[in-house]
Amino acid sequence: MSHKKHAISGAKWMTLSMVIVTALQMTQMVVLARLLTPEAFGTIALLMIVIGLADLQTQLGLHQVIIQDQHLTQTQTSSLYWLSISLGIIMYIIINVGYFIGGLFFYDPQLHGYLETITLAFIILPLGGQFSAQLQKNFKFKQYAQTEVIGAVTGVITAITLAINDYGIWSLILAYIARCTVLSLTLIIFGFKNQFKISAEFSLAAIRNQLKFALNLLGGNLLNFLTSRVDQMLVGLFLGAQALGYYSMAFNLIIQPILKLNPIITRVALPIMSQLRTDKQALKQGYFTLLDIICSFNAPVFLGVLATASMLIPVVIGPQWLQVTPILQTLCIYAFFYSIFFSGISFVIASGQSHLVFRWNIITAVTTTITVLIATQVGDLLTVAQGLCITQLGLVFLWYRQIVNKIIDTSFIEMIITIAKPFLIASCMSLIVISTEIQTLTDSELLKLIMSITIGMFAYIGLSILFRPEIKYAIKKRLK
Repeated sequence: MSHKKHAISGAKWMTLSMVIVTALQMTQMVVLARLLTPEAFGTIALLMIVIGLADLQTQLGLHQVIIQDQHLTQTQTSSLYWLSISLGIIMYIIINVGYFIGGLFFYDPQLHGYLETITLAFIILPLGGQFSAQLQKNFKFKQYAQTEVIGAVTGVITAITLAINDYGIWSLILAYIARCTVLSLTLIIFGFKNQFKISAEFSLAAIRNQLKFALNLLGGNLLNFLTSRVDQMLVGLFLGAQALGYYSMAFNLIIQPILKLNPIITRVALPIMSQLRTDKQALKQGYFTLLDIICSFNAPVFLGVLATASMLIPVVIGPQWLQVTPILQTLCIYAFFYSIFFSGISFVIASGQSHLVFRWNIITAVTTTITVLIATQVGDLLTVAQGLCITQLGLVFLWYRQIVNKIIDTSFIEMIITIAKPFLIASCMSLIVISTEIQTLTDSELLKLIMSITIGMFAYIGLSILFRPEIKYAIKKRLK
């Protein structure tokens, strides 16, 4: 099968699975938002940091190595698998023992119970993690999609059932562990079905070169994770649990499309671009195609949320969360530019220059930490969101200068034009939605929201056809 056919097939299955998974998780968020207090969401936000570490630990740079390296031996594959599991066990012990020792003077038995349970994911996820990478590497996207959906369905059903029965924070924790367990089991089943063999052998010497590549990715992934969570850690530290609850709700509402829907494209693009990395012109074309798709998808989503936030929040999560509206609107701009960098990491990995991932994440870690630290000292939650938005705008040139220009031969103007086209069209769409909302006579927030979304969709499609000739040409070609 050609690269194009692999991409189409992969995108189809990844789109289906991620849409289902995202819909299920948004349903879970809506239910919990109506059953739990902002303070409870503050505690959940802290636990989400541990959850994020568990998800990061399933990668450790080792699984990207499996996708990127086309010539791994059986010994190397097995060694990477056992190393991943061993590191998971070590991380479980370190976090729990570390909390007990560090919390001798502030020990909270209930919080420790949460931590002991949720960190089981460090052991569970690596059991199926490498099989996930193998499915992607071998273009088994249908099976990969099935594992994601099965795991998500298990987690959401568990969470909603427990939340309705007043399990509170435990509903999220136990649901996450249930999802991890089912996900790993289904990955193992598909792995053996496809004869992805893991043997009882381990050789550190055999994976020395792979570890060098993986360590660069691990450093970059860890820094990226800390960067994406440092705002929540500092908000919780300086502004309190309730403020963190409001902030994390706004942040999760807008970040979910990036974390869940953008990988539809990047997970398909990574193995394909990895095979094209020796052809610089093809790699350049691949990156700009990826950038255009990401921006064309994200711009209407984020600017659409910005335009409809005052209707979206009371309808989706309840009127008790209305005060997060300006924070959510500001984070929409932040999220658009963050998505450019987030999705572009797959392009960097595919090029084989993993050290650039580490470099980029150092830049973003330093700038984000300074921004949030200053914002929490001089202002409130809205100040934090505004500071992050300004920082992301400033990072666009650094992304080009320090990353893109190091891999392919292109100009900053060419990159900006690719970004600006869908952003400007989506901005016009947003203005149309806001103006029609003012003219709406109905008092029903749900009806107004449905009307605004419909108008926005038609406006974006119409403006794209009008001002982007390549889209008009593609539609005509498709209709012939």
